[in-house]
Amino acid sequence: MGQKQIVTRTQIAKMAGTDVTHFLNQRARFAAKSYGGRAGLKNLGVHLINLPVGAVASAFHRHLCADECIYILEGSGVARIGPDLFQIEAGDFIGYPAGGEAHDIRNTGSTHMICLVLGQRLEFDIIDYPEQKNGYIAMLDSRRILWILPLLATRGCLIITGNDFSMMGY
Repeated sequence: MGQKQIVTRTQIAKMAGTDVTHFLNQRARFAAKSYGGRAGLKNLGVHLINLPVGAVASAFHRHLCADECIYILEGSGVARIGPDLFQIEAGDFIGYPAGGEAHDIRNTGSTHMICLVLGQRLEFDIIDYPEQKNGYIAMLDSRRILWILPLLATRGCLIITGNDFSMMGY
């Protein structure tokens, strides 16, 4: 079983990235390589994302149940946490505790931003999107949206996730 828990640099180099666009924000687009499942992790999502110049990594959101974090490997940009903006660059680490403030990152630099994103994979999570006029409730399984319904009387978003769902909320 040991070899299955190692994803070698050769395997990573050969992995095709998945182009991702967030379902609530068309500016949230990046290429991702997901390592957690390949290494046998069931409770932790691990993703290498390549964020193009001018793009954001997600819709402005917060997780009520799951912790997540980002380590900036290359590039620079801005992290928005609640109402505050922070300049970020290679070598910076950002922690987003469960129940914390809404957040996103955007690439404001002149080259791609490469980030390692980690987050808990829980049986379910509630993800709030405070900038959305209408809320949504979605059921996800293995990072696929099985169904999504509008919640007309609320703002934000509730997303109930399956245990193979990563923290990215798409």
